[in-house]
Amino acid sequence: NLRVVSFSSTEITLQWDDNNNDWEYFAVARSTDDTNYTQIATTASLTYEDKGVVSGETYYYKVAAVNPVGYSEWTSSVFATATNQ
Repeated sequence: NLRVVSFSSTEITLQWDDNNNDWEYFAVARSTDDTNYTQIATTASLTYEDKGVVSGETYYYKVAAVNPVGYSEWTSSVFATATNQ
């Protein structure tokens, strides 16, 4: 249940649900073409603020949960354009 909760020309904020308490943290991946993703962060939170965006660019995101066994499947992608609302 990954979703964009807010965006501006300098920041995009994501939020998701944790449906399993066995995860230690979450990995966040970003793309500009919805094909080639790069992991940009890990967090124990259920939100992530991407402050490394360029105004006018569209970004796609996926999240995976991580534990000692490995990564879950990546979520479906969501996207937002870095622009003032």
